[in-house]
Amino acid sequence: MAQLEFELAMHNHMRHAPYDRPDQVGAPGYEWLIVQRFGEVGRFLTISEAGDAEKAVPRHAPPELRAIHSVLGILTDEVQTSSKSWQARFLLSRAHHRSAPVPGAFFPAEGIASLKWLDGTMTLDAVGRHFHTRGKFSNAVILKDVACPAPGAQGGKSWHFSAQRVAWLNETL
Repeated sequence: MAQLEFELAMHNHMRHAPYDRPDQVGAPGYEWLIVQRFGEVGRFLTISEAGDAEKAVPRHAPPELRAIHSVLGILTDEVQTSSKSWQARFLLSRAHHRSAPVPGAFFPAEGIASLKWLDGTMTLDAVGRHFHTRGKFSNAVILKDVACPAPGAQGGKSWHFSAQRVAWLNETL
């Protein structure tokens, strides 16, 4: 049976690419993510940047991880492949749904995320892109989504995530 609610840390291998050329990925980078699944029937997923990581995957995530920016995913489908495995896909949202609390600052993005559980191992694969203008309101940074950026405009990028769960002191699973 799929886990419908959890919060856990993941070590992410990421690559960035131009907004309009997601196939032209650059050098890899590594970061910590906090991934949460919540809501009725596990309908929502947040993927939160939580800080830089080393290339090598450690046995434990730093206990002080906190969400910085978060993308929001909405469940599209879920498949139970065996008694010990399942896969769920989420469509990333450019709009913040008020019924889905997002830790840290909401990060509008479009794309797809696939969460997999296989014999006790959880992985996340995602591909997406964003294009934002930055502003401030009440001393808080605001990221405003741009739906159709002009060709060659600056401020957007595509990204590829490949993450795996790492034991974390603050995990709820």
